[in-house]
Amino acid sequence: MGLLDFFSSEAGQGRRKWLDRQNDELLEAIQYFAGPGVDVKQATGLLNMFNPVNDMGEAMADTRDGDYIGAAINTASALAPAAAWKLAGSPADDIAGAVTDTLAGFNVKAQGAMDAGRQFAGDESGALSWGDRIEQSTPSAWIDPKYEKPQWHPASKTSMSVPAGEIDPIWADTVRLTDEVPLSIEDWQGRLITPAYGDRTRAGGELRGYNDTVFDDPVRMLGGRDFMREPETGLWASEKGPMSAKGKAVTRQIEAGENPALVYTAMNSQSGDFSTLMMDAVMNQYNPKVISDDAAKVFDDRMAKLGVDAWPGSKSSKEKINEALKNMPGSSRWQVWQEMDKAAYKSGGFPDIGQTRVAITDPELLDVTPFASGLSVGRPRADVSDDKFVPHPSYSHQIDGDYEGTLGNLPGQLVWRDFFEARRGAGASSASDQRAFMMSSPSIMQRVDQQMIDEISQFIFSQDRLK
Repeated sequence: MGLLDFFSSEAGQGRRKWLDRQNDELLEAIQYFAGPGVDVKQATGLLNMFNPVNDMGEAMADTRDGDYIGAAINTASALAPAAAWKLAGSPADDIAGAVTDTLAGFNVKAQGAMDAGRQFAGDESGALSWGDRIEQSTPSAWIDPKYEKPQWHPASKTSMSVPAGEIDPIWADTVRLTDEVPLSIEDWQGRLITPAYGDRTRAGGELRGYNDTVFDDPVRMLGGRDFMREPETGLWASEKGPMSAKGKAVTRQIEAGENPALVYTAMNSQSGDFSTLMMDAVMNQYNPKVISDDAAKVFDDRMAKLGVDAWPGSKSSKEKINEALKNMPGSSRWQVWQEMDKAAYKSGGFPDIGQTRVAITDPELLDVTPFASGLSVGRPRADVSDDKFVPHPSYSHQIDGDYEGTLGNLPGQLVWRDFFEARRGAGASSASDQRAFMMSSPSIMQRVDQQMIDEISQFIFSQDRLK
């Protein structure tokens, strides 16, 4: 899409009107921060330099292809210090910040990406801005103020004895992953995408422990977003039901002439609890001899109350517990680790679940919010098999396809817009979005349209300004 299209389309008319309304405010801001020594002619000249609708078209296109408003403001930011210094000799950073803040209509650093989304929305459209969509689909639990403290992280329900940022996995690359290929959402216009909704575990090597904890049996990691970059694996793995449903949905689209793409979409920070990879990492640390009798009794009673009948008892041999866990469904393993992730059990000799979750997590996904999408994408071929590929340790079936590259970490509320708008329109609670997305993900399809491209470009710009 060219610059003129960006402002002349129906959606672009809202942008143009919005930008036009900024002229007087920008002129006033330049005069105010530059001081009384600058006349109107000088200020107007500076305004023209900063205004993307006026003289910045060529610079916008040349600076960052596809990120039109971002290109203009980034260019203006680079020029603002020198130009404003000549005008008034005022502190360059203050003037540059004032100009870009006024041009954008907000202070990006102060208000963040959600506010950025509101300001970029066309005022006359009446549509929900992308910032509002993110905010309304963000449960309060995700933004609990406690997470501003280093000892708290969504990977654990309790205060962590070692902050997540200080947990250093002992990692060995043992597999040559397909090289990452950077992709641009602008090149995907018109394409149909479907989610690969998965946990955040690593792939491509062995986890041999973390910090001072060394595993006796290294864990071969084969999960998460990099699974599709593994050699001789399918594009995605899950149980037979979800994979068959995904395969059928993709087949219908291919037969209809579409070129669908499978887009990795992150589950929450504790989603690896379903995986046998988490089980292997925990059992490397499990020692029934150091577990107190009191802690063991409390835990065993809880397992019985929760209906995890296969749990053999906390003081059983490590081998017996390991065998029981292998034969449990993922939902039962999830209950085991969820219960074990309590301070009383850690102090009673059980393994540290929070630290283990961090250790098995892909570093690129450690601090993203749920539904972060795009770090890995592939082209599915719809062939679903349980024996064609290198077996996955946790899941029985895989879907065939080819890895394409990465779009980066993008908010799921922008990528899967139809799902989130339907949920909010129906009055559904954002707290249940993850469950609903998981249940419907085999059939979710989203068209990459101009609105998605615009919103993602604006989001990327807002994130750049926050750096």
